[in-house]
Amino acid sequence: MAQRTIRYKNGDYYKGEVNRHMLAHGKGVMTYNNGSVYDGEFKNGIRFGAGTYKSADGDEYIGSFRNDIPEGYGRASYIDGSRYEGEWHHGGINGKGVFTYTSGDSFEGHFKEGIRDGEGVYVCADGSRILQRYVDGKLAFEDGGGLPVITIVDECKRYGYFHHFVCRFVAKVGEFRYKDMQVLEYDPWDCDSIFERTFTITEVTSDGVSFIYKRQISEAEERIERVTRGREGAFENTETKIGGMELIDFNYRQEASLSVSCE
Repeated sequence: MAQRTIRYKNGDYYKGEVNRHMLAHGKGVMTYNNGSVYDGEFKNGIRFGAGTYKSADGDEYIGSFRNDIPEGYGRASYIDGSRYEGEWHHGGINGKGVFTYTSGDSFEGHFKEGIRDGEGVYVCADGSRILQRYVDGKLAFEDGGGLPVITIVDECKRYGYFHHFVCRFVAKVGEFRYKDMQVLEYDPWDCDSIFERTFTITEVTSDGVSFIYKRQISEAEERIERVTRGREGAFENTETKIGGMELIDFNYRQEASLSVSCE
């Protein structure tokens, strides 16, 4: 296929393969009048196939193009340090992928028009993993008709390992349980009963929530607390020692803490 260098009236510049109509066709490099550059495959004058597009601002996309726009699978990196890898449709982030934010946190799941939509896993920079479900960028269970939204962060160290649990939900009077050594974020009012931790809300008002928190470890401990909107309560659990386990003769220490915030 013939190689040509073409300068366009609008200031764009192309160097690469062309067809018999002198349109970019095959592999080539297009430098646009705004300073952006595309290096990749063309079909009848438009971007079509694999290529790399770098904007004048420094954003970069590497992946598949169809009809002059990103389509299929690709990777993007942005000047603020964030990046995305996954599916692209209609020229934007649509489908399944992983978006990594400047904080180091990332979300692996479904996106619609660049925002989280559907189920996915939010991974914090410290390695904590949170199962989430979004609708149009909002956590699906955040619409509580004005009721407070509770976030529970339960941190526990046992056997020398550190575990981090997160639950987030609209506060309603009732009880739910969540599992030890697992990170969950879901609507507890719709889930099946599980075990290990018990959190019972006894009163919900416009300014706060009263609750009973019970740890089911060696000896059950029950605490009655209240947290108000805009403030966070942090509650420490006493250290626990257990010994004389079958086939294992040692003591281990568990250190646990709970923080509850109310929005």
